[in-house]
Amino acid sequence: KVGREVLAGGGEVVFEWPKQATGWKEKLTKRWIAEFKTQTVFLDGCSQDLRSNRKGELIKKPWRLETTCPAIIQAFQNSLCSGDHVHTPCEGTETKKTGFYPAKMAKRIVQAFRKHDITKHVLEVKENRAREETNLMNELAGAATQEEIKAFLHLPKKEQQILLDAARKIHINTGHKLKPVQ
Repeated sequence: KVGREVLAGGGEVVFEWPKQATGWKEKLTKRWIAEFKTQTVFLDGCSQDLRSNRKGELIKKPWRLETTCPAIIQAFQNSLCSGDHVHTPCEGTETKKTGFYPAKMAKRIVQAFRKHDITKHVLEVKENRAREETNLMNELAGAATQEEIKAFLHLPKKEQQILLDAARKIHINTGHKLKPVQ
C-alpha cells in the first residue's frame, strides 16, 4: 500500500533483503514486484566495505534490491564481489552488524536519491519553461506578422531566448498573466 502511494505521488520505491531471503519467493512479494515493474540489482556487502568487527576482514553478504529508481540501479550496477580478497563468514556476532548498511552503501543510496530528485526537478522545470514559451510564442504569433516570425526563427537560439525573456517580462509588467502551464 505504501509503495502504491509513493509511486502515485511521483516517487520511487526500493526494497532490499538478503539475496537468499525466503521472502523473495512469497506470492505477495512476487505480485508487488510485477505490479511496480521493479528492476533487480544484486550487490555484495564486501563491495560496500562491509567489514568484520573482530578481524576487520570483508564480509560478502549478498543483497538483492528491487527498485523503480534508475539512479539506484546505476549506483549499484557494478557492486558484486571482485574476488580479490578474503571474506569473513557472516555468522555469529557478525550477523547482527550486517543488518545495518555500511557507510559506503548508505552514502550511495542518499547520493542516488539526490541525483534522481535533482534530475527529476530539472526536467520538470525545463518542461514547464518549454510550455510557458510555447504559450507565449503562440500569443506572440497572433500579434506578429509572418515576416517577423520568419526573422525570429532565423535568429540563433540564444538571441531567441533573450527576446522571449524580454517579451515575457513586458507581458507580465503590463498587467498580463501568462497562461497557466498545462
